[in-house]
Order: sequence, then C-alpha cells, then structure tokens
Amino acid sequence: MDSELGAGVENLSLSGRVFMTDGFVEVTPRTTPTTRVQLIETSTGLENGGVIMLGATTQASVIYNGGSNPPNVTIAPR
Repeated sequence: MDSELGAGVENLSLSGRVFMTDGFVEVTPRTTPTTRVQLIETSTGLENGGVIMLGATTQASVIYNGGSNPPNVTIAPR
C-alpha cells in the first residue's frame, strides 16, 4: 500500500498478494476511474477508485463509489 495525504483525504494505491489457505489473489490498482482509492477523514470505508483482483481462474473488478453508495463488483472468468 502506498498513500498520499491531502486535506482530509488519504489517497491509497493498493497492490500485492492476499494469501489464503488454498492459494493467493493478485491485487492491482485499476487505471480507470483512477489508480488510487480514497479514504476520506470522516468516512468508514474506501471511496472513488478501484482495484482488480486476479485468481487462478477468476478476475474481480471492484469500483468504490463515493458517499454511502456500495462498491460495484464484477466477477468473471479469467
């Protein structure tokens, strides 16, 4: 994780591997809508950005929406 602090906002770039008992998932930043997700000072979760998660056979795209909107998740075969 890499972060840039701004006025009341932390911009995060998330990448790496998440290990589980049956393997791992590669996590990379989305290039659109932005390469960084935001953690706003008064927020309880990530906003305004996204990540791609790649498994052995499946790909998931997660786009974090602003405010109280839930993230948009798309899962498809790799």
